[in-house]
Amino acid sequence: MITVFLIREFLYCPLKVCMELHNNDMRNNSLLTSRISREAQIGFEELIKRNMLTLKGEMSVKGILKKLFNNVPEYLDTVYQKYQNEFLDDQAKTIFERLIEDMKFNSWLIAIKSQKLLKTRISSSDAVNILFPPCLIEFKIEDKEHGLLGRIDKIEIIDGVYYPIKIRTSLPPLKGVWDSDALRYCLYILNGKRI
Repeated sequence: MITVFLIREFLYCPLKVCMELHNNDMRNNSLLTSRISREAQIGFEELIKRNMLTLKGEMSVKGILKKLFNNVPEYLDTVYQKYQNEFLDDQAKTIFERLIEDMKFNSWLIAIKSQKLLKTRISSSDAVNILFPPCLIEFKIEDKEHGLLGRIDKIEIIDGVYYPIKIRTSLPPLKGVWDSDALRYCLYILNGKRI
């Protein structure tokens, strides 16, 4: 089976795929980084949803942010401790510093949205449902006919329509999406029609 990840990587750099297949250490470090980012992001969202339920009435953005970010640093420290010895070099600290910055930024965005929702007298549980629609996480797809295997980070379900979501911790292109990501989701759609 060919993984969708390798096809996407091949579009980005064929030499990198060749090196990764021959140099397992490089590939393992890359996959570990991706796994940590996804695990941290999923846990972060769950903490944010739980913390949003404690919001009441009209609050300042800073007050909301403080409540939303409650226990997030401790959670990330737990994930860091879990993975810090698995890296081949001292890359774990850099990865977690970047994750903390991303999560602070996302917390600000969620705090602003939450404040707007709370001002309209929407309950905190309804705000959670609006900002975090039902979803499937780490959804594995496999198409034996085409020999493709992949994993979708998240699928949000809104009004019965399924939307695949790629969890990213890097900057997007200025316009549109990366070609490799477009190819990846085309392959997921091809796989999805067979499931």
